[in-house]
Amino acid sequence: MRKERWKDEELYTMAANDEDRRDFALSFAYQYYDLYDKGVTTNYWWFTGLTIATLLGSALAPMFAAFKLGAAWIALPSALAGFAAAMNSAFHFQEQWIQGYSAVSALDLEIVRFRERSGPDYGPDKDPAAAVTSFQRKITEIVSAEVKKWGKSMGASARPKVSRV
Repeated sequence: MRKERWKDEELYTMAANDEDRRDFALSFAYQYYDLYDKGVTTNYWWFTGLTIATLLGSALAPMFAAFKLGAAWIALPSALAGFAAAMNSAFHFQEQWIQGYSAVSALDLEIVRFRERSGPDYGPDKDPAAAVTSFQRKITEIVSAEVKKWGKSMGASARPKVSRV
């Protein structure tokens, strides 16, 4: 949620009944679904584009040499390929894409189970208030696990590995 909205009155509206609680829980789940889905799409395109640039640059350098183009023309595709590969390696687009897709899938499955009232936590025999509570808890667990994974991966990439001999 954007910081500008923190002052909106609707953010401080309390759920008056189980229907409000359900709506708030679904809204929360959809916000995170949209956030992670956007990240998945962005990381997918960065990874794919940079991988294609790496492959093309690697393939074009020897072809430019075969046609006896100048040294600058031969070096350019190799330099671009190296830069693209370094960006993919440094920013971990593939790992973030896969990790985000995992979170999107988990959120999607939980939303579908809740909306269909299927499974042991949301079945038709389950009290609606208890189902909403279970749903909110599971969505929070999915988001919290994703945040922990992200924090660990960012922390691991920020610290150099120390070998113990």
